[in-house]
Amino acid sequence: SPITLKRIFKNQIKESAYKDARFLKSLEKLSIFLGYEELNIFIAQKVSSKENSEVDDLTVAISLIEKACASEYKQMLHLPDLDLDDFDGVVCNSSPYLKRIEMYLQKLSSYGKLKLQEELSNFEVYNYQLVSKDNNTLVVKTEETWNLIFSANEKFFPYQKKEEQVYFLRKNEDNNWLIWDNYNPDIDEILNS
Repeated sequence: SPITLKRIFKNQIKESAYKDARFLKSLEKLSIFLGYEELNIFIAQKVSSKENSEVDDLTVAISLIEKACASEYKQMLHLPDLDLDDFDGVVCNSSPYLKRIEMYLQKLSSYGKLKLQEELSNFEVYNYQLVSKDNNTLVVKTEETWNLIFSANEKFFPYQKKEEQVYFLRKNEDNNWLIWDNYNPDIDEILNS
């Protein structure tokens, strides 16, 4: 009936309706009309596709976050030269995240002959958790460990940190996820040290 359709599309369904045989028969008929054998198959399909969508989005987010961290690390290896092209297709152009990366890389470059000791340095990103998702925003929490040892003039400057970070991803004009921003609780320490 048109009343049932109106209630479904306006989300005005009372809890008691799920026990009402007339309501269930209407939903059963709608499911059959949509090409499903019965209402339960329709519901199972929708739940399964939502779960698969979240898994796929988390997989994309993990790949982007790993690429962004690897690009940061690569940039530190090539100081004082800066080339942010590695972040194309990973991070939104002119995003706050990219601006902060550029700021601290420029700060590291300003120290002159600072060199990252590759054989003594590493980073690891793990424990990815999907915090929330809507049509245009994906929020993913990670744990990260950065063990960096810089040297200059035969002196060593270690930076070692284990922290949680939260990444915010947005869809670009091509409907692809890109990193927009992240919450790094130690960014002030990094920028002001």
